[in-house]
Amino acid sequence: MALAAPAAAVVNYKLNAPMASDRGDVGGGEVRHADHPFQISPDGRWVVYVATADEGDVSELFSVPIDGGPAIKLNPPLVAGGDVRAAAGGMDLPFQISPDSRRVVYLADQQADQVFELFSVPIDGGPATRLNPPPRHPQGDVRGGQAHPFRISPDGRRVVYVADFDVDEVFELFSVPIDGGRVTQLNPLLAGGRGDVRGDVPHPFLISPDSTRVVYLADQEADEVVELYSVAIDGGGRVKLNPTPVAEGDVRGADPKAVEAFLISPDSTRVVYLADQETDEVFELFSVPIDGGPAIKLNPTLAGGRGDVRGPEQGMPNPFVVSPDSRWVAYVADQETDSVFELFSVPIDGGPAIKLNPVLAEGRGEIRGADNMVAHPFRFTPDSRRVLYVADQEIVGVMELFMVPVGGGRAMRLNPTLAQDQGALVGADYELDNPFLISPDGRYAVYVADQDTDEVIELYASRLGGINVRGQGLDVVDGDVAPRPGDGTDFGAAGEEGTSRTFTIENLGPEPLTLGRPAIGIDGEASGDFRLEVEPAARVAPGDATTFTLRFVPGGAGLRRATVSIAHDGADPDGSYRFAVQGRAGS
Repeated sequence: MALAAPAAAVVNYKLNAPMASDRGDVGGGEVRHADHPFQISPDGRWVVYVATADEGDVSELFSVPIDGGPAIKLNPPLVAGGDVRAAAGGMDLPFQISPDSRRVVYLADQQADQVFELFSVPIDGGPATRLNPPPRHPQGDVRGGQAHPFRISPDGRRVVYVADFDVDEVFELFSVPIDGGRVTQLNPLLAGGRGDVRGDVPHPFLISPDSTRVVYLADQEADEVVELYSVAIDGGGRVKLNPTPVAEGDVRGADPKAVEAFLISPDSTRVVYLADQETDEVFELFSVPIDGGPAIKLNPTLAGGRGDVRGPEQGMPNPFVVSPDSRWVAYVADQETDSVFELFSVPIDGGPAIKLNPVLAEGRGEIRGADNMVAHPFRFTPDSRRVLYVADQEIVGVMELFMVPVGGGRAMRLNPTLAQDQGALVGADYELDNPFLISPDGRYAVYVADQDTDEVIELYASRLGGINVRGQGLDVVDGDVAPRPGDGTDFGAAGEEGTSRTFTIENLGPEPLTLGRPAIGIDGEASGDFRLEVEPAARVAPGDATTFTLRFVPGGAGLRRATVSIAHDGADPDGSYRFAVQGRAGS
């Protein structure tokens, strides 16, 4: 029976300052705010959190060294009724930590109750600098957007935010150095004084990964006609990215308050956006250079002119994604059959769209999570070569995980048969944003499913591509340095005639696997004692396998060790799979 480690083996300490309830004050203090009450700084040294530590109903901002120490209150004393929080309830967190971990930017009605302004403070404490100018009317705020009214640039030098400082409920876009200074208004006068940098969408603006430009949505030229613009982060070089849409057309998704309207490519060269640009209420996908130029429609004509780039029930928040290498866009649309939502890929600068999924279950399956509101039912692998997706592809209503090459090919199911054909890749409450994640090295997908027992949600991992090696029916782990008799890597005792072991190479990927020539290498102190007796096939089809046989003939007394390597073009990072083998002289 396994025993738990003694408590002394675990180092654990409280990070937060004493709470109001610890001192018997009125109201109970706690670390809290929405779904994410704290963040760890990028350098791993600090934790920043919001808590009601001093007054039971007043949320304030604190930092503390991650290895323990005194908690530091980052905000100065707040005005009566003030809090560190966002004006609107939809914001995930009222603060952000700069990428260099030096500063924290936060929202608070710090100087006037219910007037939410933007402040910047050193992460280890010090004077808080107000980043915005004083509002010109009592109701002015930094807000707008359901989740992100401000963002820190990836280089950590500037903060971009939305505020109605000049005219109540007219939201405009501003940029300011992170440690304070001259505030630059990025948008011109908006449509007749009534337009907005849209405050009713999840992300009304994005900063390019190279920190040079800001892309934003606004009804800048005509009231209630939302279009897409790009501007230098410090002002200037402003350009409209979309052509003039049809009457009633906009740059937006089918559900403007829930669906992402645009994304910037990771290399900061292009913007991909959704719009009913050519036909009102038919939402299609376009790509345009970030500094302006011709917009290219990425999808072909959609089903009977009635299809859309969107998820089922208009509820998928992310109906398209850009590949990490900025070369591809994957999207969901009822492109071929109205109301049948399938997965497609297309080059980001235009070209034929490729359907990635096979025919879906009974013609009624869809690319989606178990709940239509799943934000990320498909993703690229880090190397941009493959797309993983959730779909009821084989059985209607049974959501499973599949992988397919980005340029099309065989779609491989990554999960085994689910419990009684009723399981699904979902969260227990069917509201997970991410039913699966891909490891940063691209070797594994981790997912939640009631895979073994219906309605019992558990956590699983699946290898993505590359190869797997088995000996005597057991997995031989890549990098294994401890040979075992059970998997055949320990050949045991052998006489002068020697002994043989056969190993199986499985292709786990959706593409053909090519083995090197030579495919099998043997090195180490006793490499001459092990030789390849039967070679594997040169090429292995997706989901198929090949075998090879090693023969051990001891060339000396005692334990004889070597390392086997398998060269291949699969998804393993170094293109090889290595494991130790051993044997000994004897009979």
